[in-house]
Amino acid sequence: MDIPVKGVIIDRVRLLEDMRASSGAETICDSVIDVSRCDEGYTVRCTGGEFSCRYLVGADGGFSIVRKRFFVSTVGLRSAVVNNLVKGDSDTDVLEFQVSTKYPGAYRWDFPSKDGFRSIGYEIGTDDIPEADESGFRYIVCGRADAIADGNCCLVGDAALMNNPICYSGIGAALLSGKKAAESIAEDNLAHYAKWKNGNILFDRHFMEAAVTFRAWGEEEYADAVKPFRKGYSVWRGVYAVLRRPKWANIYISIWQAFRKCW
Repeated sequence: MDIPVKGVIIDRVRLLEDMRASSGAETICDSVIDVSRCDEGYTVRCTGGEFSCRYLVGADGGFSIVRKRFFVSTVGLRSAVVNNLVKGDSDTDVLEFQVSTKYPGAYRWDFPSKDGFRSIGYEIGTDDIPEADESGFRYIVCGRADAIADGNCCLVGDAALMNNPICYSGIGAALLSGKKAAESIAEDNLAHYAKWKNGNILFDRHFMEAAVTFRAWGEEEYADAVKPFRKGYSVWRGVYAVLRRPKWANIYISIWQAFRKCW
């Protein structure tokens, strides 16, 4: 199935380096051991010492220390994924997804990457590791934080469990949530940030409900769900699919919205 989309592929490492260089902020490379409240606001204890701050932004990933200390959350899905950089054609604008019971509730991806390389990834244990020049491993953690702001502390990105459980997107939500959190801090009112998150379709509960259902599909469900798209993809075929297969309506709509708005 060919689906036309608009977008760009970014080099996340280079993007973050450019953002740090242009921000004028001091960057400390260290490991955080713990965080706590103090008279000045918050204390961050690292292996190399500690410092205090008035505002604390938890941007420390899916297993966030800040979230564990100050917030209540529910982790719905943990997916261990591997990404391999393999020599191949990078001069293309085609992103390939393979979806089947071999990758339950997930997919195998094959994307163009930096010059002369392709990015190939999947959940660990679902495929054979290709001969790769580089391999990276990470957990994608999805769920729901009951709150993402408390006093002068907030969570952003993966720490706020903002990964989309349908398409595994996380970079866009992380960048956007960081921007919104910064704007609210500049206003000295993190309640605005929490309100933005609670009203945003990017974090709708229906995505998790669809992901749980999707993970339980077998070959019969896959074959039935794809029938309306045997001759190609279009919005009208999507509408037809929802009307003819209402039991899969949340799956169809969630996948469409996830790749349209979240990824």
